[in-house]
Amino acid sequence: MRTKTLLLTAALAAAGALSSMAQSNVYSLNIVGYVNVTLTNGGSGFTLFANQLDFDGTGTNNTLNNVLSTNMPNNTTVYKFNPSTGGYTASSYVTGIGWLPDGTATLNPGEGAFINVPTTATVTLVGNVLQGNLSTPYPAGFSIISSQVPQTGAIQTALGYTPQNNDTVYLFDPVAGYSAASFVTGIGWLPSEPSIAIGQSVFLDAAGAGNWTRTFTPQ
Repeated sequence: MRTKTLLLTAALAAAGALSSMAQSNVYSLNIVGYVNVTLTNGGSGFTLFANQLDFDGTGTNNTLNNVLSTNMPNNTTVYKFNPSTGGYTASSYVTGIGWLPDGTATLNPGEGAFINVPTTATVTLVGNVLQGNLSTPYPAGFSIISSQVPQTGAIQTALGYTPQNNDTVYLFDPVAGYSAASFVTGIGWLPSEPSIAIGQSVFLDAAGAGNWTRTFTPQ
């Protein structure tokens, strides 16, 4: 995969934590940081992309206008997959104007989309790292999903996805295209467990509807 993470930096912010700890020993910490992701226009120019930071901590404002508002090349296009129709909804970035036709389309942590850039570019994602009990629902059949936590690792053993028998995960490389790994109960992943990078999403062909659940507590 030619999308690669350049930097992940997080700073702990504990506003009001001293008073809450003094009263109840309950800790409330926000991890605010940024991720730089390089997108290539090599090969097809397409990348399976993911935003894994919550823009303002509310969970409601992860729009294209907010998430991808800086360092975007003119005519960059994001394609969101609709599992119900099997089609895509496209939004394109126009310098000086923003995302058209709909800058309010979301890229929430756990979602994913294809992104096509006319020139290689580094995009910066800024926001809160989600913590606690995290859950991403997915339908039976095809969808594009990602880890809600900005970490690199194997999808099951490191990132917490629990596969069903005959689930298939598709990674996408701009030059080589798709590569697939399927889960077989009693055997495991064939040919091997897929590994996902920060800022990367995958196509999932799920045997049945489910939830990618994970409890994340930073150390």
